[in-house]
Amino acid sequence: MDRAADAAGMARIAQPEAFTGMKPAPFSFDCFVNWGDCDPAGVIFTPRVFDFFMRALEAWYVEFLGHDFFAMQNAWGFGSPTVRTGCEYLKVLRAGQAFRLELRVKEVGAASIRFIGEALDGTEAPCFRIDHTVCSIEPGTFQPKRFPPEVRRRIVDYQTSCGDGGNPENGVET
Repeated sequence: MDRAADAAGMARIAQPEAFTGMKPAPFSFDCFVNWGDCDPAGVIFTPRVFDFFMRALEAWYVEFLGHDFFAMQNAWGFGSPTVRTGCEYLKVLRAGQAFRLELRVKEVGAASIRFIGEALDGTEAPCFRIDHTVCSIEPGTFQPKRFPPEVRRRIVDYQTSCGDGGNPENGVET
């Protein structure tokens, strides 16, 4: 399926006005380390964790905001590029190993979200933790753009449902 057809299909099944409520939180995304994800020793190649995280993040956007990254620009008129990202490696992941990525919202600003992604192996041991901030921009100008109120409400509701409510106004104002 090509990208345009995929986006059209996503738009049909995930209209923002049809969003019915919260799913169980925190969001989790199942992953599997293939040989191609590894260095010659069979250990996950360092940058691959960011690819796994981005796949999980895009799945979160679909699940909780109703659109993937591409369709979001068409539906709501904003993009969501990375501002900052970092990873703490806690336990080795090897080829043939399954793990689960859990996503939480740490902070919500008027035009930014700080996510924490934690990879858990089959024993629930943490393998890596990603701290990742995105901002909302106007796609044509790349200038900051506040989240539409409905989108921001969904993000804060998700944050609260994870027990990470804190102060949603305490985000990075970009």
